[in-house]
Amino acid sequence: MSPSLGSLRRKIAMLVAVGLAVPLALVAMPAAATAEPTTVIVDDATSSGTNRFEFGAGWNAGTGLDPAKWNAGTEHWARAADRSAFTFSFTGEQARLFGIKDVPHGKYAISVDDGAEVVVDAYSPTRTFKQLLFDTGALPAGNHTVKLRLTGEKNAAASRADGQIDFAEVIAQRVPVTGVEMDETPIELVESATRQLEASVVPAGATDASLRWSSSAESVATVSATGYVTAVAGGTATITATSVDGGFTASREVTVTAAPTTLSGAVGETNFHYATTKYFDDYRRKYLSDVIGMSGTDWSDTAWRNDRVSGQFVLWTGAEAKTGVRVESATLVGASGAALDANGLDLNFVDSVMAGRGRPSLGKPQEPIPDVLSTDASVDVAAHTVQPLWLIVDVPADAAAGQYSGEVVVVDDQGERITFDLGIEVLDLELPAAGDWDQFIDLWQNPYAVARVSGIPANQLWTRAHFDAMLPHYQRLRDAGQDVITATVVNDPWASQTYDPYGSMVQWTKKADGTWAFDFTVFDKWVSFMMDEVGIDGQIDAYSMVNWASKVQYLDAATGQTITASVPVGSAIWTEMWSAFLESFGPHLQEKGWFDRTYMAMDERALGDLMYAVDLIDAHAPGLKVGAAMNYNSLTDPRLDRIDKISVSSDHVLVGDAVFEATMKHRRELGLITSIYYCVGIYPNTFIRSNLAEAAWTQWKTVATDSDGYLRWAYDSFVADPFVTTDFKTWESGDTAQVYPGNVSSVRWERMNEGIRDAEKVRWLSEQSSEAAAELKTALRAMGNPGVKKDPYGGVIDPGDVDIPAEVDRLEGELERITRAFLEARDPLDLTVTAQARCIGTKTVLAVTARNDEAVPVSISFTSSYGSKSFATVAAGKNATHVFTTRLASIPEGTVTIEAVATIDGAETSSTRTTAFAAKSCSN
Repeated sequence: MSPSLGSLRRKIAMLVAVGLAVPLALVAMPAAATAEPTTVIVDDATSSGTNRFEFGAGWNAGTGLDPAKWNAGTEHWARAADRSAFTFSFTGEQARLFGIKDVPHGKYAISVDDGAEVVVDAYSPTRTFKQLLFDTGALPAGNHTVKLRLTGEKNAAASRADGQIDFAEVIAQRVPVTGVEMDETPIELVESATRQLEASVVPAGATDASLRWSSSAESVATVSATGYVTAVAGGTATITATSVDGGFTASREVTVTAAPTTLSGAVGETNFHYATTKYFDDYRRKYLSDVIGMSGTDWSDTAWRNDRVSGQFVLWTGAEAKTGVRVESATLVGASGAALDANGLDLNFVDSVMAGRGRPSLGKPQEPIPDVLSTDASVDVAAHTVQPLWLIVDVPADAAAGQYSGEVVVVDDQGERITFDLGIEVLDLELPAAGDWDQFIDLWQNPYAVARVSGIPANQLWTRAHFDAMLPHYQRLRDAGQDVITATVVNDPWASQTYDPYGSMVQWTKKADGTWAFDFTVFDKWVSFMMDEVGIDGQIDAYSMVNWASKVQYLDAATGQTITASVPVGSAIWTEMWSAFLESFGPHLQEKGWFDRTYMAMDERALGDLMYAVDLIDAHAPGLKVGAAMNYNSLTDPRLDRIDKISVSSDHVLVGDAVFEATMKHRRELGLITSIYYCVGIYPNTFIRSNLAEAAWTQWKTVATDSDGYLRWAYDSFVADPFVTTDFKTWESGDTAQVYPGNVSSVRWERMNEGIRDAEKVRWLSEQSSEAAAELKTALRAMGNPGVKKDPYGGVIDPGDVDIPAEVDRLEGELERITRAFLEARDPLDLTVTAQARCIGTKTVLAVTARNDEAVPVSISFTSSYGSKSFATVAAGKNATHVFTTRLASIPEGTVTIEAVATIDGAETSSTRTTAFAAKSCSN
């Protein structure tokens, strides 16, 4: 339909509504006229004037509150026992009362102009601010009074029957509705499909914009109170939107046809879960009713070399079940005929597990969430069921840049076939190897949980069978850029918060003479395995001098008993035991060559307690580093300079937070690490019920806030049987593990991996090009802060303040655009350049490396504030490296200029570029 015809139909709807018997050509009515009602906000502290509150006995005034939550930072509250009441007087045509809804709030009786009382329930499972409690509706112009009293009654879920009032809104003059606007183009739906219809009143500023929706034939199509249409059976129905004010209408015809009986499929999005049935309203998902009308079968994406991208296909059935649904073939081939991945593409059906709402999630209402990347080669799909299929494309480092195309063919035992066309463009850029990424990644490991789910008994921990079970599982973590080995040097440092408590990798023994001995055998086996076999060798975190229960378990040699001693932080016994430990641990780490990469790590402990540990380390193992995850914001506390690595809870860090950014800059200049961490109670997240886009968003936030990276408390602290449910007794479902036993991945893990790679691309591009850095910073600055909201059981949900999937799409689109611009503008000679300030003792040096990625020799020269260096000939694929001495304890951030010259196809080609390096201090 043309825009002019759509506008004409909307105008006709308005004319019919008001009953005008005049030719259309004579009517001039704008499609979206706007009018503004005269509205006044009246704070609860207002006690005089035309619009005012008069509070009776029992009401208490609150002041100095957060104005973002309370209007003008004030409120009035009363206890149920007082049966308090108040009167709100106003002059106008309508008024609305606003207050706080909360668990201890009860029922209010409210009347207008001494009319009949209406009972309003102010209970909410979580505290919510500026909530509409009562609306008088349209009144004659003049003076009116609203009276509210606490009834002392409550619903069963409320803890008390208190009251809390914030402000009122007075509409001095209402703006009436004059029509309803809706696109009235007929639509066609297949059975079970859905469609959201949109309608609005005219003018746009009308006081009462509410609509009532109805269907002329609910046996054909139903419509919800918000205009959500569901196709029921074949036939035609008329869906009508009627304004509450004035009764104006607009309608749309819906024709429903029978659903197909064949296996159907379409390309989906990687930002959403695709499920069969809707259970709750707290997250946006795609259901059978949404996918039934999908039709696109072309998938495309872009990637760098040494990259990994994902796609999602959606299969669904009609009235007939399908058996033996499987991938028959999958290919991606370049113009030269070479396959992109010699081992084939990775395609997995997505299995569902049950996930409860709430915190804790165990025992709460559940829904099936498609999360597990199944290893089954085929599946049976029941009638009227959605079955997701996940695609992973690993692009080798030696892949040729250019276009690749292919297809995925899905078949079933009934002889049906679905073909998805694939296309991917490999850009002429190479992502560094995961071990070389600048994006800091730390997901805590639990080898004790891996042992249980792998059937390894306690007496076979740290045997070859245990290590063999862990190897592919932790290689998956390595390939995500993991930097840290999680080690435990005391028993149960987190006070049994996990299903499988952590044991101690160090055996503590109190000898008969009262001195202490330490056996590091298990610690050495674990660290050596992770470094030498798995390939994670960046850092070692040793938990924990300041542990959750302030206890240490040891063997008493004199009695032969195992003792669990209470050792309060800073006490004499704590000082004695940890002094002895540090005096043994430090030399052991030196002997193993691990001292410089080891951190004595603490989790969510008070800063004062951390300082006890720092002081003791300085005294008994000087130079040993300290790390801490902090669920509080003490960024301005100078004591943080003594902690080499901190991770601040994401809910204490906002995009655009000037204090955090200043702290980042300061700590980076000191050579200290600062990351953001995620765990229970934080939104967005990677809980199993989280939208998949959230997993990517968490990584984008790390670069948007200029932090060093990301920490998450658990990679693999598995619950009893995560293939059945990921619910746990303490936290949101899926909080304890990001993957599944047996080296099985999940869709949220793959989506997080894409986010990690995108963050690394942002960092790499920003180092290579100041123009790219500026554009990326602008894109990141536009990220919104999404806030938080909770479900009836205390679990975080999507509050709707920021459209996370749309935001992730925007960021990914901007990254691709800026990457292409960088490729177009980059120098003609292909070099990979890095510049990094480092410490040699207490002096700073500047290390510069340029790799010749051309196929011919190149002459290269470096110029810096600390000197210059030239290389007459650097062979193809080889490096030019030079370390500039500065003789300084610290140097500021700066740049190095790299000039290169080569002869290509008989012509001399040259290029010049600058590479930035960060400030560095080696005085500590």
